[in-house]
Amino acid sequence: MMDDRPTQSAAFHQAGVAAARDGRLQAARQLMRQALAMGGDAQAPRERGLIQRNLTEVARRLGLVDEAVACGQAAVRLLARDTVALVNLGVALADHCDEAAALACFDEALEIDPAFAGAHLGRAEILLRQGAHERGWVEYAWRNRVDGVAPLVPVDVAMRAAAWEGAAGVESLLVVADQGFGDMIQFARFLPWAAAQSGRLVVHAPAAISPVLARVAGVSAVIGHWTDAAGIPAWCALSDLPRLAGAAWADEAATVPYVRVPECARARWRSVLDAAVPPVAERRRVGLVWAGRAEQSNDFARSMNLAQLKGLADVTGVDWVSLQKGDAAAQIAGWPGTMADLGSALGDFGDTASVLSLLDLTVSVDTSVAHLAGAMGLPVWVMLRHRPDWRWDWYPTARPFRQPTAADWRSVVTAVSKATQANEQKFSGSFFKEEHYF
Repeated sequence: MMDDRPTQSAAFHQAGVAAARDGRLQAARQLMRQALAMGGDAQAPRERGLIQRNLTEVARRLGLVDEAVACGQAAVRLLARDTVALVNLGVALADHCDEAAALACFDEALEIDPAFAGAHLGRAEILLRQGAHERGWVEYAWRNRVDGVAPLVPVDVAMRAAAWEGAAGVESLLVVADQGFGDMIQFARFLPWAAAQSGRLVVHAPAAISPVLARVAGVSAVIGHWTDAAGIPAWCALSDLPRLAGAAWADEAATVPYVRVPECARARWRSVLDAAVPPVAERRRVGLVWAGRAEQSNDFARSMNLAQLKGLADVTGVDWVSLQKGDAAAQIAGWPGTMADLGSALGDFGDTASVLSLLDLTVSVDTSVAHLAGAMGLPVWVMLRHRPDWRWDWYPTARPFRQPTAADWRSVVTAVSKATQANEQKFSGSFFKEEHYF
């Protein structure tokens, strides 16, 4: 009699892969675990290793960090010299806050394949968090070689403009705003340095972020169409500027605030905010953002459902103001208290910056709004996942509330509630300086 278990196991595995690609992670985990159980002793080591390799990432995205590490270790044992298995395990170990073991995995993967971009990027994240900036920025440059990342500039721009490597004296320079909006805001602090190396600095960026970048010192123009870049002889990525700045990067990183808001814009939005939440003495108007863009690769680890924050509704003396955009804004309907919805009125990040400048505090998960408040030198409390991240060290007015263990948002919300109620921060006026506005 023939044993058809391996065939059935493979079918369940592929069904699990399809479910994972559709975002149905619980179903994917169940199907892949069934595939392992079904294969039994008849399953080839390689097939079993591939299932464990995929389960590593599925479990990690579900916040099951211990399970992800165990699956990753099994995959590495079963799949000799498999760089994907090593990197998956490395990322899981990094989420587990075992940075030494994670680096060892990335290093081993690069010994096998020195051009594996995912391993370089994994190493960059840890080196930057550890403060090994010179090595970290070099590794970080590999982010644009990861599979699936589109070229930063069209072929015609790349053919007529040279990739700039930081030398002073270039006639004009095109800086391409890359990655997510939060990254664009964070790395915008290096634009004044880039402007000092060139006669004219032009930034290519999406329309939503253009009003913010246009107000950074040294920026001559912000464009949204590649045809407007004709005649510019050199270009670079915005997030390459720390590497290109060399020894100057630390001074530039410490420059906060670097995003400013016109007083006329503040006046217009003050009337909108006052109509939605009339100012009352002894009450604080606090902005709230609980979810990022769902398509972001790490959104599973950073976003919450508003229902998880319901404890904040019990805090007295606070008027909550939603700055939430996207589908998650619909969750306001289930909020147990009163919340003003300004998110639906915000057209771009220039509008968001104006509203942030009028609030007493912003409470946010790891999103572009938190980056923007930090870039403006405004008080922002950031609710973060367990794994440490180097990015939030760059904002002196940001206060991190980090998960004590993976996926433990309950403790974070409790800490934010207690801190808000205790009025540990003197919100009103304490961070606002006239030079933020013009």
